[in-house]
Amino acid sequence: MYMSIPTMHYRAPDLGPDEVTPERVRDELVSCFMSAMSCLPPQPGGRPRSASELEDQVKGFVQYAFVRAGADYDRPTKTAILAAMTQCREGARNLHMPAAVLEGHWNQMMRLVSQLA
Repeated sequence: MYMSIPTMHYRAPDLGPDEVTPERVRDELVSCFMSAMSCLPPQPGGRPRSASELEDQVKGFVQYAFVRAGADYDRPTKTAILAAMTQCREGARNLHMPAAVLEGHWNQMMRLVSQLA
């Protein structure tokens, strides 16, 4: 049986110049990764996670991505966000995230990152 895999759920918000801050883009990275995780099939035999459990897990993963990138989650910079995004992409690949999902989510995040000074 063929299952259609969503190629993109996440859409970066259209923000005005005053709204695009490193903190907002960092928070969007969490939202983006949450969306990407929803593209994966549930783990066989695994207990379904609540929305808050999934959000906590994803936020922890993104925080760890900043740490692995040698960056500060609480004081993000454009460079730090790009490095964390790369770590997140590698983690998503390790979870066998479909390439189309990875590319679509990456491109949406780059729309925001490109607006940072």
